[in-house]
Amino acid sequence: MGFDLTRKTDKKIHFSLIGHTSCVFVTKVSSDKKFMLSGSLNGEIHIWSLKYKKILRRYENFNDPIWDLSLSKNGHFFLTASGNSTSSLWSLNRIFPLRLFIGHTLDVNVVKWHPSQRCLLTGSSDHTIGIWDIRMAKRIGSFRTFDRPVHTADFSPSGNEISFGGSSRFIDTWDLRADKLGRRIKEKKNIKNIGNISYSQNGKYLGYTGNEKMVQIWSNETDKHKNNRIGRLSHVNQIESIESGLDRILEFNFSENSKGIITGTTV
Repeated sequence: MGFDLTRKTDKKIHFSLIGHTSCVFVTKVSSDKKFMLSGSLNGEIHIWSLKYKKILRRYENFNDPIWDLSLSKNGHFFLTASGNSTSSLWSLNRIFPLRLFIGHTLDVNVVKWHPSQRCLLTGSSDHTIGIWDIRMAKRIGSFRTFDRPVHTADFSPSGNEISFGGSSRFIDTWDLRADKLGRRIKEKKNIKNIGNISYSQNGKYLGYTGNEKMVQIWSNETDKHKNNRIGRLSHVNQIESIESGLDRILEFNFSENSKGIITGTTV
């Protein structure tokens, strides 16, 4: 489903993309805005032309849910996180996966490219984060810091740390150079799930969502032993196009200039 982004307060549907046979759980738009990937609960993966509003290719996949997608910087490859406990590397031009990353014991909920594009991370319901070599399809690192499923994670722009969260009120940052936990943010007791974690593109800020109508923004330029929250941005007050009656924020990202945030919500 597409929305007209030229009007701040107009929520009118601009066009619809119809072709999946089950609920679509995740979508990713290419950096040039020419195409979009979508993944559904029955394992379907489609690539769409946003110009011609039609399916360009259907990928051959298992029947397990696709929980996450991640496009490479050059836009030629993408990664999937699946309910069959694997992650896969795909070429946009081939209907079958190039590589499978096998090692988790439960659903893989999140997958992200390292900034170098030479490795990737996966976060799983088995409570672990995995680091994988792209070329060898081999796990080169693994760690866990809490006994809860991992649902969201992100590399810092430098690629030196990973921040992650899930069915817990902890937001942990793992220092890849020291191979140890570098920082822990502990949320309020009523926060039972961390839904989305993202770094700003300049690396100065770390943000995340919980089970409320807020995006939490923290400064990432702090003393190693201190957390410095710079603000709790109220979604309703800060985003002009959002009206009252919202449920919760499902996803957010920082803008390219790191001065704003973009959010997706339930209504």
